[in-house]
Amino acid sequence: MKIPMLIAALVGLSLAAGCAKQDTGMIPGYAEADYVRLTAPIAGTLVKLHLQRGDAAPAGAPAFVLEQASEAAARQEAEFRIERARAQLANLKKGKRPDELAAVRAQLAQANAALALAAADFARDQKLVADKFIAPARLDATRSALAQAQARVDELRAQLRTAETGARPDEIRAAEKDVSAAEAQLVQAGWRVDQKTQSTPVAGDVTDVMYREGE
Repeated sequence: MKIPMLIAALVGLSLAAGCAKQDTGMIPGYAEADYVRLTAPIAGTLVKLHLQRGDAAPAGAPAFVLEQASEAAARQEAEFRIERARAQLANLKKGKRPDELAAVRAQLAQANAALALAAADFARDQKLVADKFIAPARLDATRSALAQAQARVDELRAQLRTAETGARPDEIRAAEKDVSAAEAQLVQAGWRVDQKTQSTPVAGDVTDVMYREGE
């Protein structure tokens, strides 16, 4: 529920013209005041009421607090989400960890060794086919093995370049958007929490209070 509170705010003083000075030292006249209805834009249970009927409240004085457990939990969740999004973005920008890079480099070394062996086998079979010691079909098999070994080396070299330079630009842009969305959600969650705590917008006298704590 929204909690309204009426505050009479003194906005002006108009003196009666031609009034004679009185012995009491008071100046006759009248004051004009506007009524300000203070409410929360978000419904909730009133848990703390700072002002009572008849109180004179300065501007910015605490007025009331509504139950805000769910809003506070949503803000905390938004904080966790933005931390995770920022961590993911930082991880994408810095590339692989040293141990991951070392693993890729080790695989590349093995692939280079396998490529060297396949190249030696192919060169040997070429000579054997030329000398007619083996059938030409055997050369096709070693040629295929050499091509596969070369493809594996090329693949691991590409993986290493990617690992050293970080994620692709489109992945980084997507992660940046996730961070922006999480930041916007945090702002919204914080706003909802703030709306559950209201203060007097102007100085004035409290003329009425519509609800009591627990309502």
